[in-house]
Amino acid sequence: MDAAQGAGESHATPVDAAAPGDRSPEAVAITELVRTLTPPDLTWTSDRLDAHFHAGREALARLKQAEPALGRAALGRLLADNPEEIPVRNGLLEVGAHSAPDDAEPLLVQLVTEYGHRMSDRTEAVRLLAQTSPARAEELLGPLLRQERLRQTMPDAEFLLAGWVTACEQTGTDPVEVLSTVAGNIFMQDAARHQAVEELGKHPGTLSRATLEAVLVESTGNGYLRRKAAQALSASLPAETACSIFKRVAEQEADQNMVIFLLNMLEEACG
Repeated sequence: MDAAQGAGESHATPVDAAAPGDRSPEAVAITELVRTLTPPDLTWTSDRLDAHFHAGREALARLKQAEPALGRAALGRLLADNPEEIPVRNGLLEVGAHSAPDDAEPLLVQLVTEYGHRMSDRTEAVRLLAQTSPARAEELLGPLLRQERLRQTMPDAEFLLAGWVTACEQTGTDPVEVLSTVAGNIFMQDAARHQAVEELGKHPGTLSRATLEAVLVESTGNGYLRRKAAQALSASLPAETACSIFKRVAEQEADQNMVIFLLNMLEEACG
């Protein structure tokens, strides 16, 4: 059993649901946050809608920096009220994860790994776990992204990959091995492969180059992916090296649209 599956066995969370009638300062602050994040009436005037939007952003930014007690109150409110509105759910989870990361981690892991929760919650949990518990996120997301095909229902792979990149940035882990695995996996969702190829262009190196060259000549018919590989090579290699690759590929390319694209790349990069 992989790490993600093992983590999914526990159904316990360290946060209790909020007590009814709680009038603590933390509860009052969370009540105001819920009010601010509740989607407005679309018949409101544009200036009122704009003010509501900015008030929600400001409240989130402020409360994310609060003491852990407020974070626990946010998580407790989510569990107690189970609100329907996605902005409210996401906001409570975000405040809880950032201001009380140790308390939030078990709940985030549960959401990421367990089938049956709302997919919007699970997707948001991937992002927040990567931001607030990056080492744990790496443990969960790495094995998932290395699978040729996901063996369980999960958030879309592009969100798993975004979480992986964020976690690696936080911990200093080299993301290239997983990025290369995703970029070269023809069974992976296209959006994740596109993202992986683009990220590889930001991490020059032997493995990145080999992966991007392989994708550039891939015969799956995904022209957009191949063009992104060319752009990533251009961004990460000396112009002379990139141009020699483009020239070689163009000479053997059967797809005329791809030939035109490569010739344009040659003109832009090499003059």
